[in-house]
Amino acid sequence: MTANLSVTTNQDVRTDHEVQFHIVQPAKRGSVLVNSSASGSFSIHDLKQGPVIYRHDGSGSFDMFNLTVRVKDTHLYVGVYMQVDSESHQHHTRILHSKTLVVEEGKPVKLSRERLQAVHEDLVPSEAVFIVRTPPVHGYLRRSLPDEGSAGAEEKFPLMFTQQDVDDGYIHYVQTMPDQQQDRFILDVMSGFQAVSRLEILVDVVPKQIPLAVQNFTVQEGGSKALPEDYFKIPGKHFEGLDCEFVLLKPPKHGYVENSHFPRVKLMKFTRKQVENELISYVHDGSEELLDSFTIFANSSELGKQSLPQTLFVTIESVNDEAPVITANKILQVWVNSGTEITRDELCAVDGDSPSQDLAYLVSPPSNGHLAFKSIPGRSIQNFTQAQINEGQLVFVHTDRPSVNQ
Repeated sequence: MTANLSVTTNQDVRTDHEVQFHIVQPAKRGSVLVNSSASGSFSIHDLKQGPVIYRHDGSGSFDMFNLTVRVKDTHLYVGVYMQVDSESHQHHTRILHSKTLVVEEGKPVKLSRERLQAVHEDLVPSEAVFIVRTPPVHGYLRRSLPDEGSAGAEEKFPLMFTQQDVDDGYIHYVQTMPDQQQDRFILDVMSGFQAVSRLEILVDVVPKQIPLAVQNFTVQEGGSKALPEDYFKIPGKHFEGLDCEFVLLKPPKHGYVENSHFPRVKLMKFTRKQVENELISYVHDGSEELLDSFTIFANSSELGKQSLPQTLFVTIESVNDEAPVITANKILQVWVNSGTEITRDELCAVDGDSPSQDLAYLVSPPSNGHLAFKSIPGRSIQNFTQAQINEGQLVFVHTDRPSVNQ
């Protein structure tokens, strides 16, 4: 029997008697015999000597038993599967249903006969067996255990189950990992002596919350901007055509949202249909602020779901529509033949539309001196900015020109 059951280990095993097999779930349609007697355990030594056999009782075409392999302090749980050859192997197993499962995030879904059905003409459903080749990644399979005598008993991560288990509603896929859109698991199907390998079952996960994705935008100072569908995307096929509304959790501070059919009326909510019909706009209030924002969430009374709050940031393109204002223009007192700094206390202008580096002064040359930068006082300049005044870079250099006597 070593051709069907063997062990490889890196433990320091001196004799074959140290590797022990213990049957924890016996076969249902046969028995394991050691030296012609039913036994619950055996060793590698027994396997090599040849007295360990499986004897079928003549019923059904499939059987299995579970055992643990123990080497010193290490043990492993394994299942041994048997196919029984009979005349029925001439008929083919047919997969009548293998449909995608749809499950709510964090919830279970039943693998019903309408979703998964394997048929073999000569066998009853209990003899059509599904073996889990690749388990789900974002959830797990479970089997109810109605014969355990306690309500709610279940087996997580079953290695196999039958078509009868599916028909009776005992098999569930349980979704556990949040923020996943799909999952899958792969089954091998054995029915009679026929096998269907790598049957892939896809799982579509319906998110617990509406997956709202928003987009930032730019608007001109004092202008308005239509808010298209791209600014309020709800991806996923489960939300296609969803008639939901968008609720403003925090409205804009420097503008408002309006319906073009009702201008200047500030909205606190609007519908997805109104967005699709291009009726919703953001209107800026014309202030000098360069950034605005508002926070919304999507709500569907139809599904009983909401999205997480999302914030749209609005960049304001300023318009230079205000003239500079002179706030300081004092007479400068200087020493003869010296340089004197011009500060913002002597000369200052402000402009709500422009930063100080963009406020430029153009001057006519003085008659008794010249303007210069403090770092190069000997070089005359004819223009400078308010920022250069604020930074202390500007000086007036007085030059006492002697009079000429005729």
